[in-house]
Amino acid sequence: MKEYTRLIGVEFHGARLDYCHLISLLIVHYLIGYAREINRNFYILNVLFTIDAALDNAFVNRLIINILVYDDNLRAKLIWLLKEKCEET
Repeated sequence: MKEYTRLIGVEFHGARLDYCHLISLLIVHYLIGYAREINRNFYILNVLFTIDAALDNAFVNRLIINILVYDDNLRAKLIWLLKEKCEET
């Protein structure tokens, strides 16, 4: 993974990260940091599918994300599923 990150850091100005919330924050932080050692202006566009603003904020601040994109359709489905789960109990 480190070699792949090196290649991305050398060849591109940035990367889009999908499903970043499913990977350990420590691993993502390390790999983004490594890419930014190679290219200090490495740009990160991150797609998050959380429904928690505090968790989103943790990702943005810890990883220094340049652009945060939400998938509103998935977000709406998650909220609906959580609401349905709560009504069952």
